[in-house]
Amino acid sequence: MGVQEATATIISIGSELIDGMIADTNSKWIAKNLQSIGINVASIMIVPDTKEQIVSAVKTALSQSKILVMNGGLGATHDDLTRKALGEIFSIQWQYYISGAEKIKRAYSGYGNRDIPMEAYNQLMYPSEGKVLENDLGTAVSFSFTHDGKDIYVLPGVPAEMKAIVNNVVVPEIINKHDFGKYDVWMDWMLYGVTEEEVAKVIESLHDSRLKIGVFVEQGMIRVKISGPADYTDNMPEYVRHYYHQVQMSLSSWKYGEKGVKVEEIFILMFSTIPFFIVDNALGGTCVSLLKRQDCSFIVSGIVGINLSVISTESLSWLDSSYVIIELNWGNKDENSEQTYLNLVVTFSGSRFEEEITVAHSQTNIYERLSRMVLFKVLKWKPSLEMKETSINEHCG
Repeated sequence: MGVQEATATIISIGSELIDGMIADTNSKWIAKNLQSIGINVASIMIVPDTKEQIVSAVKTALSQSKILVMNGGLGATHDDLTRKALGEIFSIQWQYYISGAEKIKRAYSGYGNRDIPMEAYNQLMYPSEGKVLENDLGTAVSFSFTHDGKDIYVLPGVPAEMKAIVNNVVVPEIINKHDFGKYDVWMDWMLYGVTEEEVAKVIESLHDSRLKIGVFVEQGMIRVKISGPADYTDNMPEYVRHYYHQVQMSLSSWKYGEKGVKVEEIFILMFSTIPFFIVDNALGGTCVSLLKRQDCSFIVSGIVGINLSVISTESLSWLDSSYVIIELNWGNKDENSEQTYLNLVVTFSGSRFEEEITVAHSQTNIYERLSRMVLFKVLKWKPSLEMKETSINEHCG
């Protein structure tokens, strides 16, 4: 059987997700794992603990996808309505997973001699024509079933429980059940200093339908992932190979790493053994904070509100030959401009580099984006210090 186009929809259930009390990290994690085995995610839906809205979301999902992965709403409280919604749609006959009763008894044993409410055992119900997905970390029974050729997986909303079931049961089952073909990752690059629109324009030439192309943006960092079927990698048309190499060349000036690594991670890796100073007259210490949040053990001397001349070459005579100084000052401000200007001066053991950095006013977290741009620029200048490029490749790969 050849490679098939497989799509999935993810539904996260919980009013706390809609209210903003808890971030929906489950959907993002599930999507990443499905895409890693060659399944396209058609959409992600977040719905409250309302039976009618769960019913509507499930019907929409099955109209557009071959696989549905649901999480949340499997507990024992009154607002856990996933089973009721599914029962209404599919007229499911439920049965109890008797083996799970001992887990519930153990869970309630810590509350003394209190009687276990009968509602607690509702967590054990699964479709009589379905399959139990073992939940080793919790009491709620997860399950899967098939309807009109569509595979439906129903998982708990507790992240640790959900992840264990996806890794141990769901992903292996999907791989064994469907022949979606194996995909090779051709590119998994991390970019900075470029917009999503600019990246999209570069990669639009790769319009071959057999390629999977993803562009993901987080805090200004852009991840570009291009994959192709394993049997296609060495037999692609010449024009695809040509355009792919062009994409590589066009994006290389913005590349700083691979496979989801952050700018600050690579920066710390490269400069972890070198005396480092940041003289910040503009960002209020945000650059230092960004590095410290990534690795609190990273040694960086951050000085806010002084001139670079305070740190003179003579005062650094006690250092070895390698050191780095970054000075940040506000650039020329034009009240009519939609840009924020930052003047960046970097000294690498006496060698001086200078550049003006701009960020649009409309962007969120301007100070943090400017700080990341500073780190990115320093990385791209690649000082002639004792740093090995192989260290970065090993870290990323």
